[in-house]
Amino acid sequence: MHFTRQCANDRRHAFKFFGSYALTEELLLGVNGRYTSGRGINKIGWYNDSVTGSGYEDSYYLVPRGKAGRLHWVFEGDLSFRYTPKWANGKFSTQLDIFNVLNLQNVIEVAEVSQIDLSGTPDVTYRLPTAWQTPRRIQISASYGF
Repeated sequence: MHFTRQCANDRRHAFKFFGSYALTEELLLGVNGRYTSGRGINKIGWYNDSVTGSGYEDSYYLVPRGKAGRLHWVFEGDLSFRYTPKWANGKFSTQLDIFNVLNLQNVIEVAEVSQIDLSGTPDVTYRLPTAWQTPRRIQISASYGF
């Protein structure tokens, strides 16, 4: 079989970078970043199928999957700081992680149902945002090895 349609979460490009740097013998800085292209948008609606009629209601792809446009690119950058004091002989450490440090809130999902009935009445919520990037969050942790 030959498939030319996109997968549901198709992202054409993804750039990732990560690394760490020892600021001192006890403090480590870590960086993690992702820059991904937006996924395809679907256009789903009603269709009077010759076999099933409108039995699937508003679940038909009116254009090929992912061909109704694309979402914008999404960037997310994270930072981490790890403190491992010398007096603990490498057995104890604390860490601060900051996810989505820039607190970007790009749209990552939109409403894809474009019609509310078989007559083709447009759904006013079509292509309106339904999900955004997770806001900035902070995680504090400690570990002890024995």
